[in-house]
Amino acid sequence: MSTTDRSEVLLLVDDEPAILDLMAQMLSENGYKTFEALSGSMALEVAESQADPIHLLVTDIVMPAMQGFELAAGLQEVHPETRVLFLSGHLEDRREVLEGLAHTPYPFLLKPFTAESLGKKVRAIFEAAAAEDDRWRQPRQEIRLPVRYRVEGATQWQLGTTIDISECGLLLDAPEPLETGQQIDLELTLPNRFGRRRPGRTICHGYVTRHVDTVRALNYPIGVFVAF
Repeated sequence: MSTTDRSEVLLLVDDEPAILDLMAQMLSENGYKTFEALSGSMALEVAESQADPIHLLVTDIVMPAMQGFELAAGLQEVHPETRVLFLSGHLEDRREVLEGLAHTPYPFLLKPFTAESLGKKVRAIFEAAAAEDDRWRQPRQEIRLPVRYRVEGATQWQLGTTIDISECGLLLDAPEPLETGQQIDLELTLPNRFGRRRPGRTICHGYVTRHVDTVRALNYPIGVFVAF
């Protein structure tokens, strides 16, 4: 029986039925609503049938036909709100898994795990999401400033313009497409204090969190929110 009523919906994916059933039992007892799937294709079918949000995908990485990384990317095309927790075991002989984890912003839990460790990991994800939502609700100042930016791996700086700024990040007018999750360096001169950020020239590191369609009518075609 559930000990706590929660509103979060989880999609659990593993090609081993025993592990899938165990995860569902563990998380249901913590009050979460769960859907289960034994493969990536089944998980996408579940996701496409759900009009309501799926708050978290908990998926094994190494599965037949469709691996967890591919599943996460496909699911977020249908449910962009979904966060991800990856699972896997025996990483020492899984170079492709290690390389994939190095390039994803999402957390990871090593198999085998306990009910306690799984529950703590899931709670931590939702607590971090709530904190991030609180940061985005902080006051924003509409201000257009020139900004130099450089995406991870690039050698040349590009020029863009801020649309608004807060302590947690900025909305950027960029002349080129930027991918969600992409790491980015920013250089700009602040005319006044923004939270902990003092006036003057500043260089900061962030990542692209989302695209903003409402700025398409501005000078540049791409609007992205960059979180510090």
